[in-house]
Amino acid sequence: MMRKTIETIMRQTTPSEEHRFLAQLLQGASVVYSWGQKLHRTTAQSKAARKRLGCMVVSVGNLTVGGTGKTPMVVYLAKWLQENGFTVVILSRGYGGQAESRGGIVTDGQKVLMTAANAGDEPVLFAQQLSGIPVLMGKDRYRSGMLAIAEFQPDVVLLDDAFQHYGLHRDLDLVLLDGRRPLGNGHLLPRGTLRESLSGLKRADALIMTRCDHYHESQWAQIQRQFPDKPLFRARHQPIIVTISSKSETAPIQNLDDLKGASVLAFSGIGQNETFFEMIEAAGARLIGRLPFPDHFNYTP
Repeated sequence: MMRKTIETIMRQTTPSEEHRFLAQLLQGASVVYSWGQKLHRTTAQSKAARKRLGCMVVSVGNLTVGGTGKTPMVVYLAKWLQENGFTVVILSRGYGGQAESRGGIVTDGQKVLMTAANAGDEPVLFAQQLSGIPVLMGKDRYRSGMLAIAEFQPDVVLLDDAFQHYGLHRDLDLVLLDGRRPLGNGHLLPRGTLRESLSGLKRADALIMTRCDHYHESQWAQIQRQFPDKPLFRARHQPIIVTISSKSETAPIQNLDDLKGASVLAFSGIGQNETFFEMIEAAGARLIGRLPFPDHFNYTP
C-alpha cells in the first residue's frame, strides 16, 4: 500500500491533500539524494579518463527512472550496427540478477548461457532477440567491457542504461526522454522520477524523444530553449506480436488488428505499465482487466 502511494506521489506535480505530508518528506529525501548524486558524479568522473575501452563506446540512457524505451532502442541500434558491417557487443548491468556483482557472458552471440534469474531479464531479452551479437552483464561495465574485447574484439560496445554510469569513457551519449513527460513531475528521486537535474543533459551528445506521436509541447520547448545545440531525434514505438506457446484451439494472434473487439486481460511488469495497457485499448480491444506489476517483476509459473 505504501509503495503504491509513493509511486502515485512520484508522478504528481502537485500532491493531493492526503499525500501532502508524505510528499514533503520525500522532497527532503530528494535534497539528500541530490547531494549524494553530485558527490558520486564528481568522484567517478575524476577517474573516468583512466577507464577507456579500445573501441567505440555508445551509451543509451535516460534522465528519469524507467519507461522511456531504452531496451527497444538498444535492440534497434544493435541491429542497425550489425547490418552495416560492425561487430557489436552489448553491456548491461543485469539489474536484479543474482550475478549482478560478478558479471558474466549472457550469450556469445550463438547460444544463451545464462538465465534471467542470474543475468536479469533485460540481458536475456537482448540475447533472445539478437542473433550473432554477444551480450555481457555486470555492475562493473569496465570489467565487462575488457572481457568483451578479449573474447569478441568488437568495433562498437553498446552500453544499456549508462548515462549515470560515470566511471567509463564513452564516445557517444544518447539520452532518451519520454515525449509525454520528459522531465517526469519535475522532481528528483524519491519525490519524482528524475535521476538528476535537467542540467545533466549538458553531457548528452544527442536527445531522442520517444513516443513522439504524443508529446508534452511546453516541456520540450523548455528543453530546446536550454539546449538549442543538442541534436534532437524522434522515435515512435511499434508493437510486435510474439507467441511463446499456445494450446488453444483458436488461431494465434498474428498482429495487433487481431485484438479488435476481443476481450483482453492484460498484465505487464515494465517501467510504465499504463503505456502497454493504452496500446492494447488503442488496438480496439475491450480491456476487461489490467494487472500492473513492478518493473523487472519476477513472474512465477
